[in-house]
Amino acid sequence: MIESHLRESGDRPRSWEYHQRLSGLNQDEKNDNVVATDKGLRLLFSWDSAKSATHLREHGVRFEVAKWVFDDPLHITRQDRIEGGELRWQTIGMAGGVALLLVAHTWRETASGQEHLRLISARRATRLERKIYERGP
Repeated sequence: MIESHLRESGDRPRSWEYHQRLSGLNQDEKNDNVVATDKGLRLLFSWDSAKSATHLREHGVRFEVAKWVFDDPLHITRQDRIEGGELRWQTIGMAGGVALLLVAHTWRETASGQEHLRLISARRATRLERKIYERGP
């Protein structure tokens, strides 16, 4: 279901050059996506393509799918830790109403000053994380 809305990793949208200029990210190293949430926000995402492929092999989760947890109106985000001076966050939410995932991420700023969510890791939620999600914030 959710896969039908996503492009294959090598398939760039026609407006890719515009998005690449807008985000200031190198298209050979990173992958950008925008999700319009139910709260009217437009979130810009980025991730390392090689890391995304590794996560697919190890956890069975594509970053292209993981970004959809931020569209879940019930998602829960909390600070995880600080690594290398960078705040790391974890978000638990439903991706397309199909799978409950935990997504590790951080906020980054492009050279042009635009903020985006940098996806670091994504996997299916554990039993404990599922209970946290079910209890709510």
